[in-house]
Amino acid sequence: MPKVVVEMGALQVKRLGHGTVKKPGGKNEVGAPCTALHAVGGVSGLYLYCRPPGENQISGARSWILRTMVGARRIDLGLGGFPEVTLAQARDKAREIKEKIRFEGYDPIAARRAARSALIAEQTRQKTFEDVARAYYQKKCFEFSGAQAKKQSRRLEQYLFEYCGPVIGKLLMADLEARHVIQVIEPIWFTRHSTAERIRAVIETVCDLVEGEGILKNNRNPARWKNNLDRHLPKPETVHTEEHQPTVGYKNLPRFWDLLLARDTIPAKALAFQILTAARPGEVRLTPSCLVRKTGAHRRQGCLASATPAEWCDFRESSGALPILGFAILCLLVGAIMVNSHFVLKLSLAFGRVLSKIIGLVAFSDV
Repeated sequence: MPKVVVEMGALQVKRLGHGTVKKPGGKNEVGAPCTALHAVGGVSGLYLYCRPPGENQISGARSWILRTMVGARRIDLGLGGFPEVTLAQARDKAREIKEKIRFEGYDPIAARRAARSALIAEQTRQKTFEDVARAYYQKKCFEFSGAQAKKQSRRLEQYLFEYCGPVIGKLLMADLEARHVIQVIEPIWFTRHSTAERIRAVIETVCDLVEGEGILKNNRNPARWKNNLDRHLPKPETVHTEEHQPTVGYKNLPRFWDLLLARDTIPAKALAFQILTAARPGEVRLTPSCLVRKTGAHRRQGCLASATPAEWCDFRESSGALPILGFAILCLLVGAIMVNSHFVLKLSLAFGRVLSKIIGLVAFSDV
């Protein structure tokens, strides 16, 4: 017959505590504190689990455990801590669970796992557009590199939090629909179409991040253009006509070159330098002359090798040598290496705008 446990009262349970090691041979010495499991009676399998006190503690933690059979498996089910859960409450909980196991085939462990899984899934569905956009923004800021990284980060921040934020920032991803995306981009769809299209693409990318989680309504990206937004907004080609910058035809190139060399200005000479070296405006601007290597080997190779660090130019991305007409000819042509000058080309930050004006004046006024 099973052992009958005497039903304890509340005062007796309150006095229960951890035990001590009785037999030698274990990890702890005899008399050392150890955990104890006390049967309190009233409901079979109901125990008070007592732990030894930790450092700077007077007494250890105590909690209720129901030890029972579920099918062919024995489980230990926690019912809460003591004294937060009283003796009477623990007995009531234990009786209720044992009755459900016996008459309904209830599995408390499986039920808890299902409830926890449902809670996690619901928390995932509570993500707002701003939550996902913030994570995407941080990821892209880490990936941006080069001289334009700061500018790219600022532009993405503007798209996500200045254009999208006020309209859909607080909206749950599960509630986001095509009509909300239209509310963001429609005000500028006709006046600033390129910006509107980039914003739409950014929203689509943010939604793609959670598309596999089953959060989006009907599992469809609300910012997708084909068979979605194209039904509500005019086609891009009917709204925006792309205009290319004018170019110099190859037949007019010799005349353009003569007119360019005839202009005795630093920006004009810098443009000539760019044409010969295929350099970018940011690469030509403010290159310290002390960092340009002018060794005999470079002169013999007929090239200019740049030793300029990253903060000055991007020549470091090249193979290390730029084929040109020869170092001496280049110096005579550009005329920018002054005797007392610290920089190869002393240009302002508006260098790009100056070059555009030169190209326009030379190519399309004089040719």
